[in-house]
Amino acid sequence: MGYKRKGLCALVCTMLLVGCVSKSIKAEKIENMEFSHIQDLHKTIEVDQSCYEEISTIINDLDFVDTEQTPGDAHGIYISMKNVIHTYYVCEDGTVYYRNNQNAKHGYQEAKDKKLASKLSKFIDKQFEQTKK
Repeated sequence: MGYKRKGLCALVCTMLLVGCVSKSIKAEKIENMEFSHIQDLHKTIEVDQSCYEEISTIINDLDFVDTEQTPGDAHGIYISMKNVIHTYYVCEDGTVYYRNNQNAKHGYQEAKDKKLASKLSKFIDKQFEQTKK
C-alpha cells in the first residue's frame, strides 16, 4: 500500500512540475514573437529576441491556475518556439490568460496580478509606439 501511495505522489509531483514548466517561458532562442494591441486586435507587430528576453522576466513571475473563463478584448502575446505556440492575453481588468497549442484542449489558465498585467500592457504599448516612429 505504501509503494502505491509513493508512486502516486511521485506521479502527481511530476505532473505538477510539467504543468508549471509549460506556463513559464525561459529566455531561450525563439522562432517568432508577435504582439497584438487591445485597440486593434487584427494588427500585430513582430519583435526581436531582446524583447522576448525582457518580457519573459515579467511572465515568469505570474502564477497561473486553470479556469473556465475565456479572455475578452486583450493585448495578445504570441511566442513560437520548438513547435509550441505560447499565447498570453492581457486584459484590462488585470487578468492574464495563458494557453499553448500543446494543451489547447484543456482551455485557459489565468493569473490575477494587476501589477504584472499592468507591466505587460505598458510593455506592449511601448513596443507599438516604437513601431510608429
